Amino acid sequence: MPSRILWAGTKLLQRPIKPPQTFADTDQTASDRDQLDSETDERSARRDQEAADRDLPSEPSVATQKTYSATRRARKQSSLERQATALTRSKVAADRDRQAARRDAEAQGRDAAAGASDLAAAARDRALLEATEEPGDGRREAAAVAAELRSNAAGDRARAATDRERAASDRAAAARDRRELNAALEAAHLDDLTGAYRRGMGEVLLRNELERAQRTASSLTLAVIDADDLKAFNDAGGHAAGDALLRDIATTLRATLVRTGGDEFVCTIAGLDLDTSRRRLADVSKALGLIQPQASISVGLVEMQAGDTLEHQ
Repeated sequence: MPSRILWAGTKLLQRPIKPPQTFADTDQTASDRDQLDSETDERSARRDQEAADRDLPSEPSVATQKTYSATRRARKQSSLERQATALTRSKVAADRDRQAARRDAEAQGRDAAAGASDLAAAARDRALLEATEEPGDGRREAAAVAAELRSNAAGDRARAATDRERAASDRAAAARDRRELNAALEAAHLDDLTGAYRRGMGEVLLRNELERAQRTASSLTLAVIDADDLKAFNDAGGHAAGDALLRDIATTLRATLVRTGGDEFVCTIAGLDLDTSRRRLADVSKALGLIQPQASISVGLVEMQAGDTLEHQ
């Protein structure tokens, strides 16, 4: 069965026919290595492109120019995909950090409970020994051995707690570095006016969302949002008013948003079916009306199904 095209350029098309703490540290190392590999690939691609630029003749033939242009487009697309993957890895790593922090807190709670239990057991041993000990029965020696075992266990817990603190500190430092790199990477691909993703990176991220939904067989709705009569809005209130409207649309949506044209945005809504997504967008329209009473938006929605693809013209 042929794939359906959900969105082409600015048109919505009709369908022709769904651990343990140590593991977190290992995941963090893998994530950092993946990030380094991605950055290395990016540098290599830039060097290749610079070499191709230098090798291009000053007056290339039509065939040479076509080959060069196709190669340049392919490298640009590959670069966008690598950067999108880096953004996704960063978000996954942040999720792992939060899970590891929760496990650390749970482990600290268990350590505290075990320490209190050890103190209570030691007190019981002393009380029982004082009440029942008879000369030569060996109870004092047994109590001393039990106390030593509890002390050793407490020492092990203390060392484990220290290791967790060091690991948490390392994760926090790595998270700060990722946030800084992530912010710089996103800023390079964000629309200056609205803060939505520009078309190039945006299409890659939207495609990734579609592929993720297909892998997990989860619901995903594609939404195309237009600001109604933006030209009339600009004529009445000036371009500043129109710019403010576009910013308000982007802020109100609060989603992985792509600005694909002057007054058009595209976003995905994960985990919701078509009817629920329609109600969600109606709520967005109402919220926008509170900010911009004279403004309105038009929304086109389509629910993704197995085999759907995202293409552009």
